[in-house]
Amino acid sequence: MEESIRTNSWFPSGICNSLESLDESPPGFKGWNLATTWGSFNAFEIVDLSIALIEGKSWGEVPETLEIINQDGCSFELESKGEFWRVEHLPFTDGLPDREFLRELSEAPCGGIRFKGQDLLLFWKGKKSGLPLNEALAENPEEVAAALGDFLGECATAAMQKVSLNNDERVWNDRLKEMEDRLSTNTLWRAPHSPDTRGTATFRHLRPEHITISDGKLNFSGVWGDLESQILGMSPRRPAIADLGAAFALIHEYCPKENRDQALRSAGLAWSKKAPKRLSSRRALDAHLGGLHIWVYEAMLNRLCISRALGEEDPSFISHHLQQVGTIQAGMFQARSWSALALMSFSAAALVPTAWIWGYVSASQILLAPVFLFVGLWFREVYRSKAPSCW
Repeated sequence: MEESIRTNSWFPSGICNSLESLDESPPGFKGWNLATTWGSFNAFEIVDLSIALIEGKSWGEVPETLEIINQDGCSFELESKGEFWRVEHLPFTDGLPDREFLRELSEAPCGGIRFKGQDLLLFWKGKKSGLPLNEALAENPEEVAAALGDFLGECATAAMQKVSLNNDERVWNDRLKEMEDRLSTNTLWRAPHSPDTRGTATFRHLRPEHITISDGKLNFSGVWGDLESQILGMSPRRPAIADLGAAFALIHEYCPKENRDQALRSAGLAWSKKAPKRLSSRRALDAHLGGLHIWVYEAMLNRLCISRALGEEDPSFISHHLQQVGTIQAGMFQARSWSALALMSFSAAALVPTAWIWGYVSASQILLAPVFLFVGLWFREVYRSKAPSCW
């Protein structure tokens, strides 16, 4: 019995230590408890799609009969009474509570099969339009990257209208440490996040198979349950720019190397035009305060986590990116001398009037205060200019 689940493309063979069947499973499924290196969780293996459809607890519109045309991992293509249907199997929890307003921007499913409040199957009518994201990025990288950034900028605006919380840098930094320790990456990155980096509802992770491009327009069928939802353990409130970091990781993975830099820039500029101005401000994007760079770093760790969970080799683009982390941080560390000079100048500008009040400096010397202030502002601008480029 265990051999059947191990042959599934979604099975975390790289971290699973043991399996135990669950006492209760929905019709058409076999339930398992997976004990893994990174925790224990349940998974539901599809055994018979027809039985799941006929006997399962459905909601919305689902096909009455089915004939499987094609299967690719967790995705099925069906025909029912002359109509084409798409089905997504969710072995793990869907992991998307409180995201209805983001789903409004995507192609929402018309129905599903649910067990104890958890969606196990989702149904869509009709074929997907356009090219899958990975193929589209290879063919037209800049236009596709811009469409991706544009869409995520719209999502950021929608999310911030519903939920906008102060930054929670302790939680975000603690998660980075957990991922670094789990993956033994020999990297370290923490950030004193800008006040403009605010928490909101995000997609948490992006899957290229759920994104297509048609006539320059992005079609998004949502981020539904998979291994990511189970093992990445992300906070429900994350910065909207974290989704852009996930998009950058996809561009690194699928965009031709010679077009990658321009594609990244196109995605970033498109996002900044559609996202709320506060989220794309100079301070919010300042790499010294995390900016976008730390979220690209996090997205790379997330992608590496999934790769190792599935028992795959580490992707070369991630290894290359993580090798650059030390260089980026060294440059920012060297730039701190300019920040220190700015702080000293500001302190001097504040002390001169105090010294004049106490009689330590003359009335003519008080003119040094605006000079120190101007010099401090100049030093601060130099410090900011030393930060890595946003895109």
